[in-house]
Amino acid sequence: MITYIRSTGGVMADKNFVVDANALLTLGRNSIKDHTTAVVELIKNAYDADADSVDLEIKGRSARTGSIRIADNGHGMSDSDVGRNWLRIGFSEKVTNKTSAQFQRRKTGEKGIGRLSADRLGSMLELRTKKRNQDATGLIVDWSKFERPGLEVGEIKLPLIDDPKPTVPKRRTGGLPGTGTELVIRQLRQRWNRDDISKLHSELSLLLPPYPELSKNFALKFTNDIDSEFNGLIRYGKRAQGEIEFSATLDAEGTLAYRLKYYDPSDRTKRRVESREIGWDELAPDPDKAAQNSTTSEKSYLGSIEIRLSYFVRRAELLTETGLKLGELRAYLDRNAGVKIYRDMVRVKPYGDPSSPDADWLSLGDRKLSDPAGARRKTFKLAPSQLVGAVFAGRDASPELIDSSSREGLIENDAFRQLKVVLMRCINLIEAKYHETSKDKPRTGSKASKAKAAMKSLTGSLSNLTVELAGLQEKVSEDLGPDFVAVAEQIQEFLEQAESTKKDIEEVADQNTVFRGLATVGIASAIFGHETSVAVSQAGMKVGIAKKILENERPDIERAVERLGQAQEYMDRVSSWGKFALGRVNKDKRQRRKISVTHLVTAVLNEMEGPMEKSDVILKRLVAAQVEAKTFPMDVEVVLINFLTNAYHEVKRHARDRSIRVRLVDKKSGRRDGFELSVADNGGGIPPEYLDQIWEPLFSTKLDERGRANGTGLGLAIVKSTVEELAGEVSVKSDGPLGGAIFTAWFPREQ
Repeated sequence: MITYIRSTGGVMADKNFVVDANALLTLGRNSIKDHTTAVVELIKNAYDADADSVDLEIKGRSARTGSIRIADNGHGMSDSDVGRNWLRIGFSEKVTNKTSAQFQRRKTGEKGIGRLSADRLGSMLELRTKKRNQDATGLIVDWSKFERPGLEVGEIKLPLIDDPKPTVPKRRTGGLPGTGTELVIRQLRQRWNRDDISKLHSELSLLLPPYPELSKNFALKFTNDIDSEFNGLIRYGKRAQGEIEFSATLDAEGTLAYRLKYYDPSDRTKRRVESREIGWDELAPDPDKAAQNSTTSEKSYLGSIEIRLSYFVRRAELLTETGLKLGELRAYLDRNAGVKIYRDMVRVKPYGDPSSPDADWLSLGDRKLSDPAGARRKTFKLAPSQLVGAVFAGRDASPELIDSSSREGLIENDAFRQLKVVLMRCINLIEAKYHETSKDKPRTGSKASKAKAAMKSLTGSLSNLTVELAGLQEKVSEDLGPDFVAVAEQIQEFLEQAESTKKDIEEVADQNTVFRGLATVGIASAIFGHETSVAVSQAGMKVGIAKKILENERPDIERAVERLGQAQEYMDRVSSWGKFALGRVNKDKRQRRKISVTHLVTAVLNEMEGPMEKSDVILKRLVAAQVEAKTFPMDVEVVLINFLTNAYHEVKRHARDRSIRVRLVDKKSGRRDGFELSVADNGGGIPPEYLDQIWEPLFSTKLDERGRANGTGLGLAIVKSTVEELAGEVSVKSDGPLGGAIFTAWFPREQ
């Protein structure tokens, strides 16, 4: 105890803090990010109270007359609990009583301010609660009274409710009916709209882990008067089986014991399982000590955690064993993709939330972008949209993983850094396994290439059979000789027909190549048609001005020549575009031959640069100097031009600086030599829900000012069929190096 001595020798009295009532509201409001977070905090309180059902009702069309009701069937509170715990701000009985009685849930709210979330939502609160073998109790909190200056917290009285019995959901898992807590919040701080309801529904759906055995004893019934689409029961624990299932535990010493479950590459009706332990030295070596050639590493600060990861492949042919359709898988990943962190089974925002800009906290997207290799390549990396995962940590088992003061996220200390390292090692194990199971899978080609291959195989077999028959003819008896000759003649006739059919197929394929080239020119003409039209109009205007100048009594010849020169420039643009269009279908471009892909790509870019510049589009080039291949020049041009016209259309929709980048490099795919051609832009990207449809014929994301599709939907379908016919690969990502989409085509060196 500190005492103060007056200068006159007297002793002053002891001092104590006086808390202004308004400090209570400041404390709560500064800790709660928004009204969505406030609702989630109150739902967490119900979870801590061993509730197995919660009713959430939002009537938010009007802030003045609206209300929010949250009712749970948990253990409730007695009158003394309310006075001793609930009304004691900054104190939580969860510090000493950490685990719930029935479900052994580790209680989450230890700061003692979560109840102030009610003030964030509305100025009036009605609390009704009942504990087992206790009378119901209730009170009214008028938060506006705490805003009056000069009042201390203890001076504000909270009136009791005459009828305090709460209306709570029926208990599903046993227990005394009627226990629980009901909160009704009135005089709302703001109106709720559809976006608010959608965001809240998404957060509530992700509150608990997507694993049935961990979340089966909790359900939430949500109703609102804003959008009935979101009304209904939210059940936790629904999940899908991934292409690869990974589970692991990390103990306090840093040993990771993991289990990989994956489809047998030779028989997808079976699953294989691998398990192993990895020590901390191998798992997360200290980079500083590693640089000094030390075999030791820093200790683990993570404590004990559990990791579950599911890797999904969005391909219909791989979903047969899962029981899912492609659309169902897409919807599941849209809701659940990302690696989430759960502290004592309750999600820590914002990690892994698909709707959050911080969803990809492991930077998997940037990692994939830097090396978009396919599964057959050793450097294969999975995309964040393909991974559903969870990290389970606890306040007791992982004390160094600490909540931030803003109630969102964890403090980025050594433990958090180590968590990232461990997770990335787990993801590496998944990627290595998927590469291993994919590298030897047979490739599928286009129908045209399959038809060519089938005819080649058939004619080859028939030719071999003819030779063998000729060798056997001398050995057969005279009686069989005529029949033998007849069979040989029939085979020879069929062989001639097969050769004729083979030529027909090749002719059709050649025509198909021409049609693709013509269609591409047509698509490009539609995209650049505006620039061509403007050039013609400007040329006509300049000629008209020159004519008027020359018709004057004293014509200004120099000025007229200047205007005619400008007209000539515009007409040159039209002429160059015509030459560009006609040049695309030259016969020599339809023949497979060894070419300089570098020169071909550069020539196309030189021709396209003019129209690009007139629309203030910067065309960047990263073209390797010596890329050569034996291929069809027209096919490479078709791919490049379709990619460019797509990018051009997209960047023109935006007023900001417009950029397109073309990249050509030598690149291998597995053991095959080849080259990669990609076009990136800084447009708006492609919505995730369209990534699987973008290559389909007649599907287009190009919209007019009324939101109606105005593209042909043929360009990318042409690209896909062209590249696959050459046994190549196509891909698209929405988050390319310039901020927009990036389209990539890989071609084999020899076709």
